[in-house]
Amino acid sequence: MWPRFLMDRSTRRSFRATRHQFSASVVIANPQPTFQWQTNGVDVAGATTNSLTLSNVPYALNNTIVCLIASNAAALVTNCGTLTVIVPPVITPQPTNVTVNAGDPASFVSGATGIPTPSLQWRRNGALIAGQTTNTLPFASAQASDIGLYSLVASNAAGSVTSSVVKLTVNSTTLATTTLAPANGATGVCYDTPLYLTFNGPISIINSGRIRIFNATNQVTPVDLIDMGSNTVVISGGINVTNNIQPHSLFPGDSR
Repeated sequence: MWPRFLMDRSTRRSFRATRHQFSASVVIANPQPTFQWQTNGVDVAGATTNSLTLSNVPYALNNTIVCLIASNAAALVTNCGTLTVIVPPVITPQPTNVTVNAGDPASFVSGATGIPTPSLQWRRNGALIAGQTTNTLPFASAQASDIGLYSLVASNAAGSVTSSVVKLTVNSTTLATTTLAPANGATGVCYDTPLYLTFNGPISIINSGRIRIFNATNQVTPVDLIDMGSNTVVISGGINVTNNIQPHSLFPGDSR
């Protein structure tokens, strides 16, 4: 009696998978058939059982035709399946930090490769940003409310990957100090004397962002930061009331 069999033809495996197995079950045959596996019409040496394991599957094997030939004295039959290799996403290029002045345009640019083509989703502070599913996250007019940590998530059938987390910094072009206490250039001041700054207008964002303080001779490296995120915001009578006292940053003189 000529052989009849069923073949388990799982056709999709990730490039990351180390093994993929094809197998078949004999339904009926007499005498018991012998087996020979082939890939793209070529015998696989030593593959003469009812299962075939492919290890370390590379993308070069995508769309490979895998066949099992069963034969006995009565007949020869063949059953085939297609191996489809999918490749997990890889972020390229990675996004980078962006610093702009308030009101200027800004954007993060990234992307991903993979098979099938990955879907993209931007996130801000870990939360999904609705509708931002391309390789570019634009800001037509960056504002203080846009300050945050951003990342791109790429996903396909083989898995998902998250980009580097990058920061958007938006600098104010209007906020300036009008008075300092102690005054600039004052002498005989204790090193732990608090610094008081009066600005030319109200600070509109009271619980996020940072005010950077620079030495007038070095406007690259700040000497201290006022972290607005450390404010305690209290709402009283519908009005935001905040504690504007900020602790100074630690420095070597603190231990003396």
